[in-house]
Amino acid sequence: MVNLSYDGIPGGGAARGLSKSTLTKEGTAGGVIGLVYMSTFVVPERMSLLGFVGGHHAPRVRKNQVSSRGRNVSPLLTLVLLVQSSYGFGEIADAIETLYGRLDADTASRLDRMLLPHALKAFESLAPQPVWAMPAFQGKVACLKCMQDPDLPPVVQDIFMKRSGIEWMVKDIETSHSAYVRKSARVGACFRRDVCLKEMGFTTNAASVDARDAQGLS
Repeated sequence: MVNLSYDGIPGGGAARGLSKSTLTKEGTAGGVIGLVYMSTFVVPERMSLLGFVGGHHAPRVRKNQVSSRGRNVSPLLTLVLLVQSSYGFGEIADAIETLYGRLDADTASRLDRMLLPHALKAFESLAPQPVWAMPAFQGKVACLKCMQDPDLPPVVQDIFMKRSGIEWMVKDIETSHSAYVRKSARVGACFRRDVCLKEMGFTTNAASVDARDAQGLS
């Protein structure tokens, strides 16, 4: 199961009871074999993200103000904003620089126009019981650490991992927050083997992976 950014909080709870070992005991096929986090918030049970980081939103979060971005993607969002204005929503003011840095200008602009606002209440809500803390996933939790991420710098990613109290497998990737776009071939290569069950590495030739990322063909 792969989590990016805020996904780490709801994602950690969503996999509860769905580990492969648990489902196998119940006679059910499938299941989550491991957890992979990319530039992700990792928060313990019954702690809000806002509380975990000191009670204040990052300066880049524009509260109760929503621009026109994303409305062409979600008619429902447009309706909600018409009914209750922008109250309760937030968005990143400098999303292109923060989330889509080092992408080409056209791709960054396109992604910025599609970006939806975030419910501020989610940052204040208590995190569910995270499966990364459960015995079924010990030794099966990995981090693809984005080394050029201005939103969650490597030192912050390290703090989240250290404060979780568990052991992580870590793979550094020289990319910004949106690794799935800029380094899609390299990220994809991480999942061509059970990275949460073995030492993390690549089965694809690294030079060819770098070439596909550079050409935008992956």
